[in-house]
Amino acid sequence: MSHISSARLLIMACSATKRIDPGYIPAIERYDGPLWQTLRSVDPDGTKAKVAFLSARLGFRSAAAPIENYDARMTVETAAAMKAGGLITR
Repeated sequence: MSHISSARLLIMACSATKRIDPGYIPAIERYDGPLWQTLRSVDPDGTKAKVAFLSARLGFRSAAAPIENYDARMTVETAAAMKAGGLITR
C-alpha cells in the first residue's frame, strides 16, 4: 500500500490567536492557536495533508497563502454573504 498524502485535505478554522509578525507570512505560520500549533508539530514538513482554512475576512484559502495580521469574527451576516457569493467572498 503506497502513501498518498495528496489525497488528504484538512480544513481548519482560522485562529483568533495570531503571530504579530509584520507584513505577510503563510497562514500556517500566522495562525497560532492550539490546533495550528499541533498541526505544525505533527506535520512540520507538510507532507501528511494539504491544509486549507476558512476565515471571516479571507474566506476559504490554502494554509500556504501569505496573510497579514487581522482581527475579524465570523458573524451570521458574514457567513450568509459567503454562502451567497462563494467561500472566497470577503
